[in-house]
Amino acid sequence: MRASLLGRTLFSAVCLCLLNPVPLAAHDPDNSGQAAPAQVPLPVVYPGVGERLVPVDGTASVTGVEPRLRALFEAWRQADAAAPAFISASVTQGTVTVVLEAQALAALPDHVYDLLIMAVSGSLDGHVQGGVHTIRLAGAREDGAPIPDHELRPLIRLQPDSGVLPERNDGGSTNWLPFHLRWSALLEHRPAGALSGRRIAVSPGHGLYWTGSGYTTQRSDSFGLIEDYTTSIIAHWHLEPYLRGAGAETIWMRERSRSSLPPVVIDDGDSGYSETGVFDDGSNAGGYGGDYRFANLDTDSRAIYAIPEAVENVPVYVRFVGSANRSSAVILSVTHRGGETRVPVNQQISGPQWFYIGAFSFDAGQGVAWTTDAANGEVVIADSVLFGTTTGVVVRSGQRTDAPAWREASVHYAEANGAPTAIWQARASDRDSDVVARPLWANALGVDLYLSIHTNAAGGTGTETYSWNGAPTPGSVAFRDLVHGAVVDDIQAYYNPAWVDRGTKTADFGEIRELDTAPGALVEVAFHDRNPDTGPDVNALKDPRFRRIVGRAMARAIVRYFDPSAPFVPEPPLAVVLQNRDGELVASWEESDGRQGSGAAESWRVYVAAGSHAFDAGAQVLGTEFRMGAFEPGTPVSVRIAGVNAGGEGPASTVVSAVSAGSNAAPLLLVTAFDRWDRNTGEEGNTFDYAIRHAVAVSEATAAGGARYAADGATSAALGDEVDFLGYEALIWQAGEESTADETFSDDQQAQVLAFLEAGGRIFASGSEIGWDLQERGSPGDQAFLRTAFQAEYAADDAATYRVQALADATFAEIAPFTFDDGSAGTYNVDFPDVFAAAEGAFVSLRYEGTGGAAIMGSRSVLFGFPFETVVDSATRTALMQGVLRYLSVSGISDEGEVVESDGDTGPVPEDGFSFDVGPLESADRDEESDATDDASPLPDDAAYDVATDDVDPDTGRPRDAGGNSDDSSQVPDTARVHDGCGCATTSAGQVGEHALAGLTLVLLLGVRRRRLV
Repeated sequence: MRASLLGRTLFSAVCLCLLNPVPLAAHDPDNSGQAAPAQVPLPVVYPGVGERLVPVDGTASVTGVEPRLRALFEAWRQADAAAPAFISASVTQGTVTVVLEAQALAALPDHVYDLLIMAVSGSLDGHVQGGVHTIRLAGAREDGAPIPDHELRPLIRLQPDSGVLPERNDGGSTNWLPFHLRWSALLEHRPAGALSGRRIAVSPGHGLYWTGSGYTTQRSDSFGLIEDYTTSIIAHWHLEPYLRGAGAETIWMRERSRSSLPPVVIDDGDSGYSETGVFDDGSNAGGYGGDYRFANLDTDSRAIYAIPEAVENVPVYVRFVGSANRSSAVILSVTHRGGETRVPVNQQISGPQWFYIGAFSFDAGQGVAWTTDAANGEVVIADSVLFGTTTGVVVRSGQRTDAPAWREASVHYAEANGAPTAIWQARASDRDSDVVARPLWANALGVDLYLSIHTNAAGGTGTETYSWNGAPTPGSVAFRDLVHGAVVDDIQAYYNPAWVDRGTKTADFGEIRELDTAPGALVEVAFHDRNPDTGPDVNALKDPRFRRIVGRAMARAIVRYFDPSAPFVPEPPLAVVLQNRDGELVASWEESDGRQGSGAAESWRVYVAAGSHAFDAGAQVLGTEFRMGAFEPGTPVSVRIAGVNAGGEGPASTVVSAVSAGSNAAPLLLVTAFDRWDRNTGEEGNTFDYAIRHAVAVSEATAAGGARYAADGATSAALGDEVDFLGYEALIWQAGEESTADETFSDDQQAQVLAFLEAGGRIFASGSEIGWDLQERGSPGDQAFLRTAFQAEYAADDAATYRVQALADATFAEIAPFTFDDGSAGTYNVDFPDVFAAAEGAFVSLRYEGTGGAAIMGSRSVLFGFPFETVVDSATRTALMQGVLRYLSVSGISDEGEVVESDGDTGPVPEDGFSFDVGPLESADRDEESDATDDASPLPDDAAYDVATDDVDPDTGRPRDAGGNSDDSSQVPDTARVHDGCGCATTSAGQVGEHALAGLTLVLLLGVRRRRLV
């Protein structure tokens, strides 16, 4: 069912009835591992087609919100003394807030809670002017203070409608379950959409394979590109989100996850596995370890798999033996740091193999559980769960690839997943077997459609798409034509109007020849071996904007194949704001803009994370504002927003973070300005959630006297129209690796910042490209802004070190030397940290080890030459943020919730005359190599290919290394591997030489810009 229908279904329960209460079994409300024996009769039943619910007996004449709800809960408690006691209710502009006794409310099983939402909505029909739009359930603490509903369950938004329920899918039964499943889809990880129920095979081409003497990629490095990796990048970052957002189950022929966590398998009977209810041993073959468990659907049973230790963002896979008597909609309950996510799984499908559920962050003891909450079938299977990836599983001659699993070939992935040997040993060698393993495995898994993604060779240019030249599976030619047209049309419309269309073709490719039922096509996106001086292909493949357009176009073609009339999912909002307002945190965002052919949003999904990176399952919201209730002052809270329509759910926005100010206005605005994909050869450099690290540091820092800090948050795209700087004391500007093509500060933003500073505001900015963008590649106005706003002089483009130390008697004097990320510490490699000198009236407070200034302290500003979020140690980040905020005299909030103004103490300041002199910045000192590109303006999305050459990165203007790379290591082959015909792999000796550069003098750094080998 599509999301737009779900909202109507909820609101259609317009009145409450008490006919024949349905006994509903409770599900382990106290998390004790034992099912609660109590039966919870809730006075509501599922009406017939076109029927309305009728009032609870004796309440038809009751008027007013609170009296009607009090009558509802009193009727419920007469049937069940354990039901939560009603305390109060209120209504404001269509938002109904119901306060209940907290402990009983928190203990409600999910299905009872779901029906409670429906009952509240129904009981108020006709009694709330304008209708009910939002239902908020809150509990009362022991002291009588309300507990916001975000601490219990996600908010639920309802869409007003006619009050008539749609046709049932339960065969006419008056059971509550079909309604529950429709409603709970609002909270499920996989949205409903145009591809719901479809299984799409994604084959990202080649990968590392065993040659007989070592491992190698199947395509060598060409102008800094390796096809084996590029195709996976397109599929993972740019195809997968759109397919899953449209409701598809994606079946990958290679490992999809980028997680480095080794596999942790919990099988039935292992430590970490437990059961409640009634399970028995299965009798069919194929269970992991030779066995599995099952439970009948008419039992209240759960099979629980608890992970032994805390993990971040780990992929979860499940395994089971499929059969016709299984349920096609088994609910897998995932309990994680963000709450609970319920995922429907079809256990009738073929296998066995590891089926991907999603990526989650867990505390020790959390995990997943199969439940007997299902809509059909006879039994639920509990076999095994995999947390992590298949990295390191496959061994050849005692050797492993020692590479991330996503880089390995399909033969490895199939073998690691337990596929029959006939699939991964179909030919005499790994390389030959790999080609046919992909379609053979897709056949075995019963997919509905098959898409193979490749890049081309032989020096041509443009895109071509293939079907098999024999007797292709039915629908293959039509699918080929759709995907080819979508890819070429979108490239020409949104990237390069002159892109070459090489047409649709046929060939005897084993990868599509071996398909036996599913339609399939193979796309050659572009040529990875065309000299970039003579054609656009290589530079396009290195550009994430191009990769995004291609992946999205493929997904759109798949939607069109199955549903020609479905809208495409919305693109994410660019302007997002999270503010402290009237004692609450309130998220707001721009309307759906329909850019680049996307569909308009009918509603929105708001994901919330309080205190960490763990987002909840999301709440469905109408309109472009979401009130989250009150949080304890000092709590870091983050949101990301995704548009929803009948086609499914679009990708989520950049994360915006804030810190709760209680009942006060926040003195800080945290601006998320790092909104570009990592440039050149991989998307791993930006996860679009680094604002969380800033917010956590703000929340942990303390002002003088122990007061806490608080902040609002916004994307840089929201500034001006949505957010006015002048309402804040200070800005925190997170620029990351934003650079010339995306601009660290646009002209409009520069004007806003200067006006803000002129009015008495202050700013803390960090990023590794601010100086490079404003001074080295900037206009005279950009250069003047750097000196005026930050009182900084740009000294050099690369500090040649990842180590920073504080200067004695300066702001950060108590902080020990620290490091920022070299690519191994969980954020991204800070390739070119800016080096600064202090202009008149400013001073250096941090310096790079052995080189120049890393932090400039101005009269109203602090500027870091490296991104704050990349500081490795979290305690150091907190100490740095505390030093910055105290230096900038930002107000805090006391434990009593009162604003505590700064005493103006900016911390230690060097004595007069102190400076860290890096010498004059004469034009002759600048790097001659940087003259390769002197255009400071951003590149348009459809920039012609000849604006950049193989020697210059089109985004930063920097020279690339011999392999074509400027700032990413994801494409460079491991030198320990065998490379048949590989032309330009880097060596470990190059890395040693690189780090030796840290000892060079600043004069050399200014005179010669190094080409960092990766």
